[in-house]
Amino acid sequence: MGSNIINLSDNAEFNKAVGELRQINTGIIRHYYIYTFGCQMNVHDSEILSGILSECGFHPSPKAENADVILINTCCIRDHAEQKTLGLLGTLKELKAQNPSLVIGIIGCMTQQLDFAKKIKAKFPYVDIILGTNCADKLPAAVLNAYTVEDSKKRRTLYHDDNDSSIIENAPVKRSRSVTSWLNIMYGCNNFCTYCIVPYVRGRERSRSPEAILREVKELAENGTKEITLLGQNVNSYGKELDYSFARLIREINKVDGIERIRFMTSHPKDISDELISAFGECEKLCEHLHLPLQSGSDKILKDMNRKYDFAKYSEITKKLRQTQPAIEISTDIIVGFPGETDDDFKRTLDAVEEMRFSFAFMFAYSPRNGTKAAAMENQIPNALKKERLNTLIAKQNEISAQISSEYIGKTVEILSEGRVSDEDEDAVDKTKQMGRTRTNKKVYFVGDDDTSGKILHAKINNSVSVTLGGEIV
Repeated sequence: MGSNIINLSDNAEFNKAVGELRQINTGIIRHYYIYTFGCQMNVHDSEILSGILSECGFHPSPKAENADVILINTCCIRDHAEQKTLGLLGTLKELKAQNPSLVIGIIGCMTQQLDFAKKIKAKFPYVDIILGTNCADKLPAAVLNAYTVEDSKKRRTLYHDDNDSSIIENAPVKRSRSVTSWLNIMYGCNNFCTYCIVPYVRGRERSRSPEAILREVKELAENGTKEITLLGQNVNSYGKELDYSFARLIREINKVDGIERIRFMTSHPKDISDELISAFGECEKLCEHLHLPLQSGSDKILKDMNRKYDFAKYSEITKKLRQTQPAIEISTDIIVGFPGETDDDFKRTLDAVEEMRFSFAFMFAYSPRNGTKAAAMENQIPNALKKERLNTLIAKQNEISAQISSEYIGKTVEILSEGRVSDEDEDAVDKTKQMGRTRTNKKVYFVGDDDTSGKILHAKINNSVSVTLGGEIV
């Protein structure tokens, strides 16, 4: 099945709504604010939403309280993110009461579940815009409708994306970072892991053309981007329907002048090819870091998760990677408390963590998602036991992460500086510091009189705390 390309640069409906909004905003300074929940793809989606609203004549606001348009870019992977979104919608009711002209919109994965979107429409009547995933092209028309239609019922927009083969190209993007940039290369997922809602809300896998990707990479390089992170729900299955391999794409990006580093996430172990492993030894810009979700060390649980590999296969992949690129560090995702997980299954996960020596791990207690097979499985694990196992796993992994970080002390490493530390950076105690990342994706904090953003520097590491490092420029 071919992809439906929506080219916003020549999309008449999109450009008409953008033009009308710009006219409405002429001589008036209106602001927008976007809440973002979830993964890196959601973060980049919000950069696109920001770009579109800026194109419509709106300006970013540092606070939601001062905004004329508020969007919530949602995530439904875990219950915590969903509950935060619902709580936030309740809070925004007060802002709407104070400012009836305020436009409130909710977009993304959570609202792509049509039944849930309809519940939001019924429960939160002050929400003006409800858009599913891959509906950014509908945003200007939805905002315009909210501004120009007086009937409160007709001014609301509910648009559900029922075409899972769409790809939006040439969208305006307002990036939150310039030195490092996210870049979507594909969308959707075909794996149907039994715990995961992504294939149902993001659709099936579809890849952007290599020509479109390389054109955007070159534009980013010309605008000062030094590091590219390639994004996809299952990024290393890129190009299967195009007969164009992911490793080939990396090799082409490796040739682009101005780009110093290449990263990608998130990968599925079943799609790690020998060609991709070889790229880690051959492409000098491909960083020595891979995020490779394990999810469980138990073959039984992996089978119940429909992960399509066992621990022996995962271990074989990591051995090949480390043989090809000895400096590589591997991070991962792990779920504990999956339905039917026994004490022995959990022990196998602990043993796997000890064997793999992950530099970092995102660790979660299993959270049932409506519509997935795992939610209907028997032998659901009590929350108290899930919490106990999670705490045990976190303690084990934190110990390993700290050991790996401590091995950097006394060494001089290459870092790409991201400049002054922002107020939002919780890892930095001293806000006068700057931060850069090693090629292995470790944060390094250092003091510098001048803003070094975008520069490749060398730092001698003199301390480590958990997964972060401290050093001085040499």
